[in-house]
Amino acid sequence: MKKILALFLCILLIAGLVACGGETEPEPSTSAPTEATEAPTSALVETPADIETAPTEETHDHLHINYKGLEKKSSTLEDVAQAEGREPDFNFASGENTIYAYNNVTADGVSFTQVQFTFGADNVRISCTISGENTEESMTLCKDAMTALYGDPTESSGIFTWRDHTNNYITLMILNETTVQLAYYLCAE
Repeated sequence: MKKILALFLCILLIAGLVACGGETEPEPSTSAPTEATEAPTSALVETPADIETAPTEETHDHLHINYKGLEKKSSTLEDVAQAEGREPDFNFASGENTIYAYNNVTADGVSFTQVQFTFGADNVRISCTISGENTEESMTLCKDAMTALYGDPTESSGIFTWRDHTNNYITLMILNETTVQLAYYLCAE
């Protein structure tokens, strides 16, 4: 009986060693293979030439608030004239600021009666106004255009606001019975 028990224990020990020991093939994964595991490794390795020519700009999946490509508070009148494709129609003083105005401007798919630029230390303010009899229609037009570009706004006391992570923002409001104002504030460094 001792011999049978010893033989049985030896068989168990050998079976355990075979099952656990030595190099064995890995068990198949229960998850589906991904494209990264199926891609050849040479496609994943960057060469020095790739690194030197790789873009250094930030990549993201959203649009920063901008006016015709202008995003920074350091934008100048020359930048504005280039974005508009012309010099301002006129300018005037308001307190210590000079306001530069353009008549009949289209931006972000909306036609404005007038666009005014003010350059401050903390931001560039771009006041876009639509004058006419139907302010509700103008509000809807502006709100839909900005929402399509920048997502849903916040709303407080009839003022709609869109913000981005660069500190730029837009406000939309009815100024009076005949005027809607969409104002861009470029605050980004």
